[in-house]
Amino acid sequence: MQANVAQYYEANHPGQVQVIGVDEWNGTAAQLRSFKSQTGVTFPLLLNGASATGGNFATLYGTYDNYVVVNKQGIVRYHAALAWPLVNRYHLN
Repeated sequence: MQANVAQYYEANHPGQVQVIGVDEWNGTAAQLRSFKSQTGVTFPLLLNGASATGGNFATLYGTYDNYVVVNKQGIVRYHAALAWPLVNRYHLN
């Protein structure tokens, strides 16, 4: 995700795409920092994405490895869970 999407779009279309990782396990800030350190991601990571407070990404878009593209107007343009089964949702095309 970091190399194929975040770095690609920043290099080829600067400022046009914002990649955000969402914590769907409602972990702690320390766990999120550990994930960031282990994976080397540079895009923002949001804590508690499955929490009812402030919205619930998991309820809206499904849990686990999912990929959603939302445009600037808030319209969902791609929702991988609607097209692909679990563990087979990362498709660059």
